[in-house]
Formats: sequence, structure tokens, C-alpha cells
Amino acid sequence: MSIVYAVVGITANKMLLEFANAVEAAYPIFVFKFKSDRTLEVIQNNERVGEVVARNQWDRHGEVYTTLVFSSNSITRNAERGSTKHTKHMRQAIKIFAEHFKPKQTKDIVDDGVQELTATFSRCIARSQRDVVDKLTQLVHKKDIPVIQSLATILGDIPEIEQHVINLRASDTFHTRGVAVVVVGDTYLVSIGADDEPQVYTNDTLPHGLRANLAILKLVENDRVVADRGYRLDETKFIVVMEEE
Repeated sequence: MSIVYAVVGITANKMLLEFANAVEAAYPIFVFKFKSDRTLEVIQNNERVGEVVARNQWDRHGEVYTTLVFSSNSITRNAERGSTKHTKHMRQAIKIFAEHFKPKQTKDIVDDGVQELTATFSRCIARSQRDVVDKLTQLVHKKDIPVIQSLATILGDIPEIEQHVINLRASDTFHTRGVAVVVVGDTYLVSIGADDEPQVYTNDTLPHGLRANLAILKLVENDRVVADRGYRLDETKFIVVMEEE
């Protein structure tokens, strides 16, 4: 079922529910989430695509009718200042949705995933570099050690900064053997390089060189590096170390 409710017991606006039922079958890649009785959020692969809001209006005779108001990145890019997409007619509502809520293509999903992975992992490395420097400063001030020898060994043996050392050591490995993996349902989109088309796999066809390391990364918390395995940004985006077959 691709229509879900943020809170149990929501009684959706009649026209908004009718609209959701009308477009659900045609767009199985989307999840339609009722945030409230009058707000329908459209989601693809855990990312918000846009939303549809039901608003009451009154005609010149004082009769109440419902207008559906649409918002999405496409509408924002193409709209003039102050203009919106809205209608009280179901057929027109479906037409607006088809025009401005197009599903992302495989290449776009992978490109966005790679961009987010690169930016977040870069911040992770920068944070580790900063925190290691802070810990070194604390060591010099707290311990009467004229020279800190075997720096990497000492840092690796200190539990509170061990993860930072893992992060820093992982950077070179990821550049040479890491691939970006974006999970979409039961499908795995694998990007070997920025200029290459992503490879598409299923649970059955995923290469053994990726399968074991990805399975481990699925078990750890978000924004976490696992030595010689990879990096997990969230439940759908990973950098995975490719093992030789």
C-alpha cells in the first residue's frame, strides 16, 4: 500500500483522499503520506518530492468547495513570483501532478546519492581531523610526555578517538576501492565512477564482492565508517569497499 498516514486515526479530506487513490496506481514508485487530514506529502526513496494541500474556498453564493494546492521543486523553478498551482477539478489536479511530480530517473537518483555521500563523508573526515587535533592537544597538556611516539598506535589505543582514526585511515581505501550504492526498494544502484552509467542489481544479482560488506553496513548506525567495509550515510546510501571476486 503506497498511501500511509503519519498519525493513526487521521480522517483525510474527501477530495484529497480521492486524488490520492486516483494517482496511486499510476505512480507505484511514490509513497503518498497524509501528514494531516488536509496535507498529502509525496515521497520517493525516502526523499520528499512535494505536497498537495486541500483548502476550503467559498463561492459567491457562500457555498464551500475544496481546492487542491500543489507544491514541488518543478513548480518552484517554473513559477513566477507569487504564483501557485491549484485547482478544484479532479481531472486538472491529476494533470498538474503528472506534469510537475515526475519520478526521478535512475541516473538522477544515483547522482544525488553520490553528491550527498561525498559531501557528508567529507564533513565526517573534517570532523575527525579536528577532533584528533583537539585530543592531541589534551594529551600534551594532561600527560608529562616530552615527545608522543608512535602517534598512530597511541591514538588507535585510545577508545574515545579510535573511530576518528578509523575514519581517517578509510579515506584512501574508499578512493581506490569504494563504490557508491543507493538502495531503492529491492534494487541496488551502484556507481563505479562519475562518468559511468550506474549498474542496477537485485538481491540475487548483487556481486559477491559487495554483498558481504554491504550486509555489515546495514547493521550499523547512520553516518558511520566501518574499517575495510565502507561508510553508511543512512538506510539507502552507502560507500562500499569492493572486494575482489
